[in-house]
Amino acid sequence: MIAVITGDIVKSRKAKSFDWVKKIKLILNKYALPNRWEIFRGDSFQLEVQPENAVLVCFQIKLELILLNMDARMAIGIGEQSFKSSKVTESNGPAYVFSGDCFESLQKKKLAIKTSNETEDAFWNMTIDLAMLTASRWTATTAELILLSLSNPELNQKEIATKAEKKSQSNISAALKRSGYHEIVQMLLLFSSKIKTL
Repeated sequence: MIAVITGDIVKSRKAKSFDWVKKIKLILNKYALPNRWEIFRGDSFQLEVQPENAVLVCFQIKLELILLNMDARMAIGIGEQSFKSSKVTESNGPAYVFSGDCFESLQKKKLAIKTSNETEDAFWNMTIDLAMLTASRWTATTAELILLSLSNPELNQKEIATKAEKKSQSNISAALKRSGYHEIVQMLLLFSSKIKTL
């Protein structure tokens, strides 16, 4: 089983193409399975990740883009991979079909998921919708702290404060609380454990 994330950059035409393309390449390379990502049609991208990390990776990509004053729409498809090409966009199987179908039905949503289990999909899409309401309020400063915390789960808040520079532990604690960070982490942990039972 594999997770395929299909996405596109929101309002990419307003950004300097070279700047964002160069940066999104670094982001995708950071979070995708080794050499399993691709940018196509100018502002669209696709990557493969481990199923249990799918929602986490989408949030990490979103946070990275907030730091660039950008955003993305992303669709997760989880299923089997029946054909693996050297290019992600030429690979095939239910995971790719689910991701593509999910992306086409996003409309105004920024993140959704599709698997072979419609009941699970309904639960997770409702949960993701609620999480995205919180995420829609994140500023670049907040995004930096959340990204730092998600990427370094072994660090305590004092160590996060040291990495964040010029921010006290109490400020970081308050900012993470306001951002809904702890609730997002609980959702990510639940997803990671539940998705393995699909």
